[in-house]
Amino acid sequence: MKKTLIATAVAASVMAPISAHAINFAADGTGEVLLYPYYNTNEGNATFIGVANTTGEVKALKVRFREGVESEDVLDFQLWLSPYDHWTAVMARVGDSVRINTSDTSCTVPSLASGASLLTNRVAAAYTGNVLDRLSEGHIEIIEMASVFPWLNAPTLQNDLTYAVTHQAGTPPDCDGVIRFNGSPLTGFLSAGDFANGNPIMGGNFQEPTGGIYGIAAVFNPSDGTYFTYSAEALQNFAATPIFLAQRSLDATAALAPLTADDLVILEHGVKLFDLPDLSTPDGFNFANPATITSYIYGGTNSGTCMGGPATCMKEANYLTQGGLSLRPADAKRNAVTAALQAASVTNDFLTGTAYDSDWVFTFPGKYMFREVPAVLGGNYFFDNDGPFTVPVTRSTGQACEAVEINGPVGIRDREEAKTSQDDVGFSPGIAETFNLCYEVNVVSINDDGGGSYSGALSSAAVWQQASGWPTYGFAQLGFNQAMVDDNGVTHWGMPFIGFAAITDRATDVTRGGTFMHKVVRGLTP
Repeated sequence: MKKTLIATAVAASVMAPISAHAINFAADGTGEVLLYPYYNTNEGNATFIGVANTTGEVKALKVRFREGVESEDVLDFQLWLSPYDHWTAVMARVGDSVRINTSDTSCTVPSLASGASLLTNRVAAAYTGNVLDRLSEGHIEIIEMASVFPWLNAPTLQNDLTYAVTHQAGTPPDCDGVIRFNGSPLTGFLSAGDFANGNPIMGGNFQEPTGGIYGIAAVFNPSDGTYFTYSAEALQNFAATPIFLAQRSLDATAALAPLTADDLVILEHGVKLFDLPDLSTPDGFNFANPATITSYIYGGTNSGTCMGGPATCMKEANYLTQGGLSLRPADAKRNAVTAALQAASVTNDFLTGTAYDSDWVFTFPGKYMFREVPAVLGGNYFFDNDGPFTVPVTRSTGQACEAVEINGPVGIRDREEAKTSQDDVGFSPGIAETFNLCYEVNVVSINDDGGGSYSGALSSAAVWQQASGWPTYGFAQLGFNQAMVDDNGVTHWGMPFIGFAAITDRATDVTRGGTFMHKVVRGLTP
């Protein structure tokens, strides 16, 4: 069990009194965390990414690109948004690399003025698939680390960081200033207060994340004209204190291990400052006073099973302990985030045939938080049994295949209500009544004949699987029977996932494409 892996580090962390801090989906699409379910740069595709700050505060954000097979970090950087700022970038394959380029002037650490390539150093050496294809599909996390006070102590003295990143005539005056700030002797979290790098003085003055950011994206192909748009999913109430760490490669595993639940990063890669925050990073932590670390809760029920999010699913559930055992703060955060993302079922449309293709995207954000690393580093690993993931990972393929049910009153239906017999439905991999989602990002291509190397709508390769035997068109409802039990004995049903359906139409000389967001029944309401 994960609880014993870094006992010495955990022993130094004393839990603070529980506070009501309910992580939840944001109904208006704005929040402190943005989750983009899919990027793709295969077969001439590019991916447009946008994030907007709807507030009058400076935002210090962590942007992280994760490849789709095992969700390894393949690029991360800081993005500093000035009040009411909007940042955009484009991803595309360039030769033997996947590049991110932007003409946006918003400050990043390090600078993206010349673009950046996704990195391969954390892709398992045992992986036998095409590494470039693996890098070419994935998902994106953006986490607000802090808002920055507009004033430093006195109303007449502007905060140096705020001044440095706030646009003047369309350009921030000192992006190098936030780069210098990150290069100063920062060793960990910043609490509210001043931090200085010595030359010149940079007032830190961070406050808790306040949300108000939203994200948009589009997978598009300039050659054939397809344009698959979607909005990033947003989480609110992610952190009650600043969770800022410097963008540095400093290895500080012993100090930083309590701040992530990802054992692959802790034990195999070694935790660097730039690895944090992730979706499991607790707030309230201060290296000078580790006892300040906080706990997390999420809505649950007084008793019994909560499924489907009725109004009765509103009791606070404490994740400091589980099964009578104390959790690491990062495990507690991980479980709360997972509970907020869990879904019991998903429903969407499909359209197939000679001129049409349908791909469904299923992404499990935070699956990486449950990774357990065995004694032999670099080999296969399994998942913490606290969570909903049950199948070990095979490093040569990156697969850890979780079953999805297609039974139930809806199942798979055409547009005239006819239900497809389960005996006629086949999946690869899978069996008639279930199919498997094997990766962190999954693309299921419906009625694809498998004649090519890529899926029909999105040109997926590394995370692609085929579904056959569906009607030509209709809709389907799929279910997740996985579960996570909280410390109150309440069962949280489903898998933590996000995604959409992408459909292409080639009935005329012009190829068109569009998206439909999944209709999801979340296990709980905040």
